[in-house]
Amino acid sequence: MEHIRIILFIVEVVFFWILIPSLAFFQIEQGYDYSLTNVFGYIFISVGILLAFYSALVAYVQRGQYSLMLAYNNRLITSGPYRFIRHPVSTGYMIYLTGIFCLNASYITFAILISTAAFIISLQLIFERYSSKRISEYDDYKTRVPAFVPFPGKKIPFDYSYSVPLMFILMNLLMKFVIQVAAFPAIRKKGKIKKDTPVIYAIQHQTHYDGPAMYYALTQYFRPVGTALYVEKLPLLRKMGTIPVKRYERDMRAMKGIMSTLRNKFNIIIAPEAARSWDGERLCIRKEIWKLFRKLDVPIIPVKFNGAQRLWPRWSNIVQFFGHIDIEFGKPIDPGEDNVEEEIRSFLDKEDPSFNEPYRHYIGINRLLWRCPKCGTIGSIKGRIRGFFCTECGTSWEKPSVIEVIELHKKIRPDNMEVNFPVKDKVTFKNNKVEAQIFKNKALLGNQEFRFEDFRSSSIEANKENIFGLVHDTLRFFPASSALMWKEIIDHQIVFELGNKNYHTYYWDENC
Repeated sequence: MEHIRIILFIVEVVFFWILIPSLAFFQIEQGYDYSLTNVFGYIFISVGILLAFYSALVAYVQRGQYSLMLAYNNRLITSGPYRFIRHPVSTGYMIYLTGIFCLNASYITFAILISTAAFIISLQLIFERYSSKRISEYDDYKTRVPAFVPFPGKKIPFDYSYSVPLMFILMNLLMKFVIQVAAFPAIRKKGKIKKDTPVIYAIQHQTHYDGPAMYYALTQYFRPVGTALYVEKLPLLRKMGTIPVKRYERDMRAMKGIMSTLRNKFNIIIAPEAARSWDGERLCIRKEIWKLFRKLDVPIIPVKFNGAQRLWPRWSNIVQFFGHIDIEFGKPIDPGEDNVEEEIRSFLDKEDPSFNEPYRHYIGINRLLWRCPKCGTIGSIKGRIRGFFCTECGTSWEKPSVIEVIELHKKIRPDNMEVNFPVKDKVTFKNNKVEAQIFKNKALLGNQEFRFEDFRSSSIEANKENIFGLVHDTLRFFPASSALMWKEIIDHQIVFELGNKNYHTYYWDENC
């Protein structure tokens, strides 16, 4: 059926948009005529083409369907111009014909254009009968939205859960170009999903390339789930359809948005780890995520981005271009399967061939390796293009691979290398630079003391701001050294020294 629609699409463009207008244009005298009638003609032609093109683009992004005048819609479109009129492509075409008539107002042109418009309108009204039979919601749609001309108050209200935002379409088109140039991506897919079946894409979140790569790989509308703090700072994310979710608490508004989106047969993107990996190693996935997947009860497709870690690791502020990202889609997984967790984990844990290669540079790696793997001195690692070295003991590492850096990071973590307390640092706290210290059971920022027994959660925003959820408040500050150092030391102390097994960490969470 789809190949027939493609053929009809080509016929429609050639016959209606090129040949018929050519009959009218053939009679237009050569030269430039800027009379008011001609100016209106060119305006109508431009508006008609833009309306028809945008409408066709919206239909394809929303349902993967070529929107035609020569075939009925077999899927309901409720986005863009379809919120105001049922047949925006036909309306755009009639505006286009009006513009042609303005440029050549003759009886022959009038006869050709009127007969063509009458044919198109009659055809659309006939096709609506078939749409009503095949689409259960179409009759309700007809009562709410006029056919060809918009009327005040007659429209579908905009909602991200069933309407494709313009910003999503623009970003999708932009990323098709940007990622192709920046990362030379390849797409590998396994298995097929029945059309109109919504899915959850469970992505391994390593770098800021992950989101653009998904825009490159997918054309139909999807909604990513993102941290509320990021969405608030970047309003563009919300305008693209991102669902903001608050960390470490029950966010019923986000849950409602996810379920409504899936109910309207759109896809959702979720990073199960809820954070970007610092070294490329998969982070802990909490049991609440598995409960969510089972509750949503739609197929889950795991996604990996092989090669992305080398291009833009979290610890680096330098974006690398002209690399290669292999976007790998796993086979659809039924959330009702007994081993759904193991299937997703095993796919995300698959070896990334690029991990055997060195990074493109090591500037900023001190954010990850916050102390020397050899002597243990905090803040002594300095990154260079070809490697890094310790300013204290003089040990250097030349072009280590991604895997080797992962092992070095494991070596310096508090569960493998003892921490000498107190750990001293400087932080920006409440807009003031103060001295700070980490003790075994508390942290001291200036003259304020924060006991670890009051800590409930931890996260790092923008790679440099520590955020700790307290019993009745939130602790936020910017350390001068490494935000990861503060998180790893405090997380380790809370889990192992205080014995708080319900505290979420990257590596030591028993609820994962």
